[in-house]
Amino acid sequence: MNPGTDESGGSCLVGDPCGRSGAAERVAFAYGAPIRLPAPLPPLPSGRWQDRGQRPLAIREGTLWEGEEPLDHSEGRCHGRRIDFFRYEEEGRPQRLRMEIEGRSRFDWDEASREIGWGARPEHHAVLPYWLTAHVLPLFLCSSGAFLLLHAGCVEIGGRGVAFLGGSGAGKTTLTGFAMGLGHRLVCDDKLPIVSSDGVWRGLPAHPYHRPERLPESLGRRVDVFVEQPVPMALFCLLDPVPGSFSPRIQAVPFREAFLQTCAHRAAYFRWSDQADLDRVARLVRDFPVLRLEMPRDRSKLGAVWELLCGRLGEGELPEEGR
Repeated sequence: MNPGTDESGGSCLVGDPCGRSGAAERVAFAYGAPIRLPAPLPPLPSGRWQDRGQRPLAIREGTLWEGEEPLDHSEGRCHGRRIDFFRYEEEGRPQRLRMEIEGRSRFDWDEASREIGWGARPEHHAVLPYWLTAHVLPLFLCSSGAFLLLHAGCVEIGGRGVAFLGGSGAGKTTLTGFAMGLGHRLVCDDKLPIVSSDGVWRGLPAHPYHRPERLPESLGRRVDVFVEQPVPMALFCLLDPVPGSFSPRIQAVPFREAFLQTCAHRAAYFRWSDQADLDRVARLVRDFPVLRLEMPRDRSKLGAVWELLCGRLGEGELPEEGR
């Protein structure tokens, strides 16, 4: 199976929306973005590209620039590895960024050309699909203002998106997995891209992988119940794990607290776009109910949790198999 094609081995042939040549190209989709193939990605949804004013993103081996001093440097950690982040352009200009993952790989992002360059030793090629799909793509796209990125799981219920915001271990994957067991489709497992257009907030499908085991440097299991189009959002739930002896409870969160909590659950933010992101969050929590969902640490109570959510959505009773 070739990376980037669907599991049936199919690929997508589309005309070049930029009009640079008459040659067709294969594309896959992640985080709402079309990506030229081949690329070191896991199997992703493919579909005919419709030009929406952006060029398909290209991922290729190699350094996109050399010999320049960065303007800015920050660092963090992920999976016990140091992450160094470098910026090469002034604020207000299309960005060029570099992300170096300790002992693994280096990734460059050129926003103007919509290119990602990568470099890694051959023994680390096996983990490239994980780092690219779970971290590099959402981070680089978010840095360009493509969307607001929330640390959340999300599923589609009755054609509408329901997001679960929370830190590691809060229950996002548990709830999305329970929902898929009832036949609802996954939007994302851990990082939710949100966009607003024409007064409608939509969640963008991230990638069709779910990580119940949380194995290191693994995307988890590929799922069949996955949305492949943006989903209009209906509800945002702040997960609050409580002891298993408690009963589930759901309640509205006041605007100020909803704003602060949603800001705290941004999965990425950048100084040059921070004010725009904060404005987006303020509009989001004005437009939608943000609820606190007290979720007992007892899987036998997931049915009761789901009934509360369905009641808020006007879905009525939970199907018999979910009780």
